[in-house]
Amino acid sequence: MTYKTGGILIENLRKVYGHGDTAVEALKNVNMQVSAGEVVGLVGPSGAGKSTLLKCLGAIIEPTSGRMTLGNEVIFEDGCANFELVDTCENIRELPVKSAVQIKIDNLKRELAELEKLV
Repeated sequence: MTYKTGGILIENLRKVYGHGDTAVEALKNVNMQVSAGEVVGLVGPSGAGKSTLLKCLGAIIEPTSGRMTLGNEVIFEDGCANFELVDTCENIRELPVKSAVQIKIDNLKRELAELEKLV
């Protein structure tokens, strides 16, 4: 995957909730690239992992494994987070990501919250 700096790069991202027989794999080796300024929509059925992916990107939850790059900053790589988990998207504003990407992420989160109210 060729990556142009300044956007979002997700490589083999996994998120597993629970352990053993009760473990649920919410994200299974997700790969995605979003260039700076590009607009992307996440669609899929309930339980597909859309919210989990956004929560990982927003530093609200920590992935199980994989790699996430925002801008030029690797924020997570195979069990090592380069951020503190928060209840808000405060960390996003502190990363060296172009403001257009920050605005789009904030807008997507607001839209997601509105859509979740409808469900």
